[in-house]
Amino acid sequence: MHYATMGNTGLRVSRVGLGTDIRLDPAQFLPVLHRATELGVNFVDTDYSYTYDRADGSHGRSWEAVRQWLDGQDRSRVVLAAKTYDPSPDGAYAHVLESLEGMHTDYLDVFMLHGLNTMDDWDRFRPALEGCARARDEGLVRHLGLSTHTVTMAREAARHPELEVLLVTLNATGKVMKRSGTPAEMQLAMRELCRQGRGVYIMKALARGRVFTDQEQLVAAGSPSPLSHADVERALTYVFQCPHAHSVTIGMRTVAELEENVAIADQVDEAAGYWERGTAA
Repeated sequence: MHYATMGNTGLRVSRVGLGTDIRLDPAQFLPVLHRATELGVNFVDTDYSYTYDRADGSHGRSWEAVRQWLDGQDRSRVVLAAKTYDPSPDGAYAHVLESLEGMHTDYLDVFMLHGLNTMDDWDRFRPALEGCARARDEGLVRHLGLSTHTVTMAREAARHPELEVLLVTLNATGKVMKRSGTPAEMQLAMRELCRQGRGVYIMKALARGRVFTDQEQLVAAGSPSPLSHADVERALTYVFQCPHAHSVTIGMRTVAELEENVAIADQVDEAAGYWERGTAA
């Protein structure tokens, strides 16, 4: 596994990050988490809204598996990101507490405003940063950030140094970027963020299996992927070759998918020579 330091945060993350919006119950997800540890993955991206269906019709949360997995880990070697959709200071702070309780951890490495795509979104959510900053000042959160699907917000984030970590959408065909710009334009925005010392990581590298189809919108989490190995290799090679992303978070539902993706990332990173090879320690 190769590793990168997320800008000025000092967080050292595996180049492959583990996404958790995969709609698996803990019995199904835990083998993926454990194998990820064996392969050197130390970065896990979570959210309170990521759920799975229980047999009785109720909904569990993906972080139930993360909680069980964390019980067996050295917490200092894990980088954990969580998010909020609440634009209010109190609501964002409450989501920090909910995340901590849900995963039985004392702190979050990164806490983000999630899914902001327009300037209107930014204006509406800015008050939430007050609640996030309160959690950081109390030692519950280490670094603050924002996630976006658009070039618009990636560029705007460069104007706000309080956003230390950015999660951006990038893939080979520009899917799910809300027609806000091209992949090349997103990479330019990412380059500027990295120049300023921000942490930057990627989501939607495979667009939930639809990166090379005409379908613009994402399909439901947990849907089967139509991608062949050649498609996956093509898509992941594109994002891992980007020198302006410290990690790529991918939702992987099986150990086989995990192993395939890690092998591709390792091959690309070895050839590129940008990143440090090592262990999560």
